Amino acid sequence: DGAARFKNREAIIADLDAIFATKTLAEWREQFASMEGPWAPMQSALELHDDPQVVANGYLAEVDRGDGVRFKLVASPVQFDEQPPPVGTSPAMGVDTDEVLMELGFDMDQLLEHKASGAIF
Repeated sequence: DGAARFKNREAIIADLDAIFATKTLAEWREQFASMEGPWAPMQSALELHDDPQVVANGYLAEVDRGDGVRFKLVASPVQFDEQPPPVGTSPAMGVDTDEVLMELGFDMDQLLEHKASGAIF
């Protein structure tokens, strides 16, 4: 029962460690693939990128940085109308500065002056 497992947890963990050390993770994955019930290995963040369940469930979304470089980001767990929102990069720093400041009444000479002083990008 649970109380006996708790009392003998150190011996149980030692036995399980010895058993799990007899096979590689790939071998255990294969053996557990048809097992009924949940199981999961402890993995690092890098190992999760290739985890079959992560791939199958679309937990990572591929994003284009804008210059042809592609990388993966964690997809949003929220869905709208059964669709996840698009995942993308944030705008580059200062990308809209000129437009916003011109809407506020700054002219090009003022923008250039502020850029030269380092006040804006």
